[in-house]
Amino acid sequence: MNKQITRLTLDVGLRDSYKVVFAKMGDTERRVIAEIKDNGEDYSLAGVNTVEVRCRKADGKQVTKNATKDNNTIVIDISGQMTTCKGTAIVDVVLYGTDGGVLSTAKFYLNVDDGAVNEDDIKSSNEYESLTDALRTVGLAKEVANTALNTANEAVKTAESAMKQIPGYTSRAETAASKAEESKTAAANSASAAADSKAAAGKSATAAANSASAAAESKTAAANSVKAAEAAKAKAEDVVKGIADTKAEAIAQIEAAGVEATQNIKGYTKEETNALLRAAGIHTQVARRSTGLKEYGTRKA
Repeated sequence: MNKQITRLTLDVGLRDSYKVVFAKMGDTERRVIAEIKDNGEDYSLAGVNTVEVRCRKADGKQVTKNATKDNNTIVIDISGQMTTCKGTAIVDVVLYGTDGGVLSTAKFYLNVDDGAVNEDDIKSSNEYESLTDALRTVGLAKEVANTALNTANEAVKTAESAMKQIPGYTSRAETAASKAEESKTAAANSASAAADSKAAAGKSATAAANSASAAAESKTAAANSVKAAEAAKAKAEDVVKGIADTKAEAIAQIEAAGVEATQNIKGYTKEETNALLRAAGIHTQVARRSTGLKEYGTRKA
């Protein structure tokens, strides 16, 4: 069903005006829409986080409940417990700010009249709806906290399990580090050996270059020696040829001289002829007077 609505103004400047809301015992469908003012001026509810309604009934019992904020107004639903006692109840509104501040409004009055039902059949009691909501919120918070605690415990277990595995990881890491160091040392040794090999190769290359240079020089010297030998050979051949020519010429001259001498000294004996030839500087012998010269050997005087 639709709620019966009463509109009024509540001033946080505590400017009290006698405002009355009427109800009957047992009513639950009455609503108060209160516009909040500050000494008659509009009051902003932008910084308000929670709104609470406090009610003290005619019998002294108390009711606290939450109200809702709607723009710049407060919506208060009259609960059944607020109408359990005949008489005039005093009601006010408390505003709780987001910064923790608390501000109360001026009070208004709830006039509860009896109805057809005997008021003794309706039991009046204290009701702390806002506290119940708070406790419910606390319960939800506790549930959330328990969930968070369980999650944290699981995280702790996971961390403990991971910590138990740390020694193994550490050992493997140390082994890997040792192997890496060995590899580093081997690499350094290889680099050193490579440097030595490079140096040796450089020396070998230098020696090879020197050997090649020496070989080239030897080759050049050999070529020069060959040329010199060929030249000497040519000269020797020329000398030999000259000697041969000279010898042939000398022999021819001797033979000619011998023939001429033989022809000139016919009538002489062999001994006389040879003596004459020696006297002439020709060292040869006449074998027979009739045949001329027989050469045993020719030599120059």
